Amino acid sequence: MASEIIYGYIPRLGIDDYVKPAEHKLVLQVFDENRLTRDDFLGMVELTLINLPKEQDGRVIAPTKYVLRPRR
Repeated sequence: MASEIIYGYIPRLGIDDYVKPAEHKLVLQVFDENRLTRDDFLGMVELTLINLPKEQDGRVIAPTKYVLRPRR
């Protein structure tokens, strides 16, 4: 199983004025899905909001790969 996450499009989130993109992060935690036992944690990615690409008409955002990290 690959230990990376790929994205190519980030939807508009409607972030309010109180969010500071340079200070706040988007944290993605990845789990597998088990039907009989607990889901297993596979890894996480922390992205600073200021580094995320901005959505614009006609702009194509290239897919990016991130390595999954263990919990802190």
